[in-house]
Amino acid sequence: MGRAGYNQLATELVDVAAGSAADGTTYKYFDMREFKTQGTQFVIAGAGTVTITAEATVQETTGVTKDALDANLANLTWTDISTTLLGEASVTASGAVSDSAGVSGCFTFVRYKIVVASSDGTTAYSIRINQSG
Repeated sequence: MGRAGYNQLATELVDVAAGSAADGTTYKYFDMREFKTQGTQFVIAGAGTVTITAEATVQETTGVTKDALDANLANLTWTDISTTLLGEASVTASGAVSDSAGVSGCFTFVRYKIVVASSDGTTAYSIRINQSG
């Protein structure tokens, strides 16, 4: 909780160290039901290719325990919002995004799709978010 009456939550969605990144696709989810906006910091390093896109849904997951949430979220219908949220079709380099327009807050859940290709011992990435509102 940040300022009085103002929800705030900082979360590290993923942190993959050099030497641990493997080729493939991973999804990292975050719940926007109690928040209006969010900011994201992407850190991408090394010689491999890391491509991140954003997807969102307005569907709910009723009666699902926290332990089963990720598996249940994977079964929802997702829409690509990369251009609207990130300002481009995908992120391939370190940077930050501020959702000051509240795009994320229009959805129930948002997820980042992370595609790693040609990873080597130097490929690393992390995503940190700060949700507020």
